[in-house]
Amino acid sequence: MITLEARLDEAHYYIGRIEMGRDRYPEAIEAFAAVGPSREFRDAKAQASQLLIETAFASDIRAFFDTQRRAYPSAAEQLFLLEADSLRDWTGESLKAYDRGLTAFPQSFSLLYGRAMVHESEGELGAMENDLRSILVQDPNHAATLNALGYTLTNHTQRYEEAADLIERALSLSPGDPAILDSLGWVYYKLGQYNQSEVLLRQAHNAFPDPEVAAHLGEVLWMQGRQVEARDIWRDGLTRVPDHPIILEAAERLGADLL
Repeated sequence: MITLEARLDEAHYYIGRIEMGRDRYPEAIEAFAAVGPSREFRDAKAQASQLLIETAFASDIRAFFDTQRRAYPSAAEQLFLLEADSLRDWTGESLKAYDRGLTAFPQSFSLLYGRAMVHESEGELGAMENDLRSILVQDPNHAATLNALGYTLTNHTQRYEEAADLIERALSLSPGDPAILDSLGWVYYKLGQYNQSEVLLRQAHNAFPDPEVAAHLGEVLWMQGRQVEARDIWRDGLTRVPDHPIILEAAERLGADLL
């Protein structure tokens, strides 16, 4: 197909997959690098970056994506996102990739949101809030950002009223979203509104029985004196994700024996 110049991107992509299966990583990376903007583009670059993560250094990943952006400038924003994700295991490198991306695309919602999450993971809450509010300046009704900011304020500050307002706005824009229901239920718990909190968290848990939602619902039940129900919810969450850190932290903090 390559000799005939037919469906080139698809052909390079599957050569990359074949070479990867043979553990011929340099050849696989070269093939994935040759895939241009197409249906296979994102996965090809993600596969190449995973191979680089396993076999090379941060400098090699930076060089790979720099070359890719020069080759495919129309996909530069997407490539910055992939680069930042690829560099997350090297201290400070993911943040630098987001900084480079935002120099080129200063209003990119995806890059601002991604950098905000890195700031949160590093405890830089002021920088995280600045990035999320930069998105809201451009789009005050961006539900995912309203929820992310409200949830982070709930977990890391005592600005609960402000957080509740942000999350309520998010829910009005995206009714029934389990992640937003969970956030709102959690901030109502922090505000001492246990009944409202339980209603929302049960809705979230029924729609999406995620262990983090289970951790929140169990804590609300525990604080209402319903320890048996709380343990059942937490144990169910642990059957889905054993040793889930948020469930275990809540149980330990509240003195709950889950054995």
